[in-house]
Amino acid sequence: MAQESTRKALVLARKLGVLRPRDLRVAGLRREYVQRLLARGELERIGRGLYTVPAAKVSAHRGFEPRITS
Repeated sequence: MAQESTRKALVLARKLGVLRPRDLRVAGLRREYVQRLLARGELERIGRGLYTVPAAKVSAHRGFEPRITS
């Protein structure tokens, strides 16, 4: 279960470009999965509460556009 949730967090980060804690909450995931991915080098912290995959090209404003959540 934990591996599946960690994988879901990584997929979400790739999809969104910039992952925020609230994105995890909306997806029903806990923050600890981000910590696991950070420890393994699969995510990097680019700012307070902002995470991305290491190879992602992120601009100064990427991830701050309004997101529609259901």
